Amino acid sequence: ILMGHGQGASVVTDIAKTIAQKSQRRKQKVILWSPLTPSTCLDLSKCDASIMAVNGTETLKRKMPPDAVFCNVSGGNHSSFAHYGPSSFPVKDKEADRTKTLDELQKEIKELTVDFILDREPSRNKKD
Repeated sequence: ILMGHGQGASVVTDIAKTIAQKSQRRKQKVILWSPLTPSTCLDLSKCDASIMAVNGTETLKRKMPPDAVFCNVSGGNHSSFAHYGPSSFPVKDKEADRTKTLDELQKEIKELTVDFILDREPSRNKKD
């Protein structure tokens, strides 16, 4: 399982491509949290991996295999994936742009990620 947020998504996709070329043992899972695009590193269209992107862009979708999972977590911004304060690079986040608390956003992101890793239907799509 490989995961990356923001610029870390570029690193993860580069590693995923390298692993895919060298290993045929097990299909890998790649999780991209709010990946920055465009980037030549982010092209996984020919990679045999299960891929999920949370808050990925339309540009990113064109660089992913057709079965990649795209999830949107609304009410947050790029800084919502961690408690590291407002972001100023690559884009300045405004705290006022968030309509949910960090805890609410991170709970939703965590649940989507765990469901993907465990091959479960996303919790937010389940009926109670």
